[in-house]
Amino acid sequence: MNEHFGIIALLDKDLTHRIRELWKSVSEQGLGKDLFNSPVPPHITVYGFSTLLDSATLVERLHDLTQAAKPIPLRFSMTGRFLAPPHPFILVPSPVPELTRLRDRLYRTALPYTAHPRPYFETQEWMPHCTLAVEYPQNRLEQLQALIDAQITDGHSLSGTITDIAIARYSQDGLYQLRYTLPLLGSRSSGSESVPPKASAN
Repeated sequence: MNEHFGIIALLDKDLTHRIRELWKSVSEQGLGKDLFNSPVPPHITVYGFSTLLDSATLVERLHDLTQAAKPIPLRFSMTGRFLAPPHPFILVPSPVPELTRLRDRLYRTALPYTAHPRPYFETQEWMPHCTLAVEYPQNRLEQLQALIDAQITDGHSLSGTITDIAIARYSQDGLYQLRYTLPLLGSRSSGSESVPPKASAN
């Protein structure tokens, strides 16, 4: 698998915990790959790309942007699947104009310092989502759906806030690594320390 990167939106601690518990249930019941032990927490990828041209300047620009942004409330109210392999089973938030605006600003900010956008991350094609399961048995899809439906029946059970923006790296060995975490103005950090804007990824 080729190396690539993502600018991702991280969630508050309570919502992160709820989704991680879902990841754990999915894994324990044999309904998908183990995401619970992933080094990257539940997130929404706002922009994926294959080449990072200037990490130091990108972090500076993202730092400036996040200092002017506020935490964004959201609620995961729907589920779905992508048709393209590996057919991830996803949580989809109710439409939030603030998230769309933040995503557009992040996308425009990152373009000069990145190259080769990954499929489905162009502005018109992007759909916000949080991956819930991958590599799941097709013959147990109904069981997977029932597990998730039980969690989103309560409108507040999967509600929370986007608190941080981060850069993640997906390496050739199939592991995600968080590279930088930048809290949105006024938010409590999701657990990772904010990186000074002139830090280097090298």
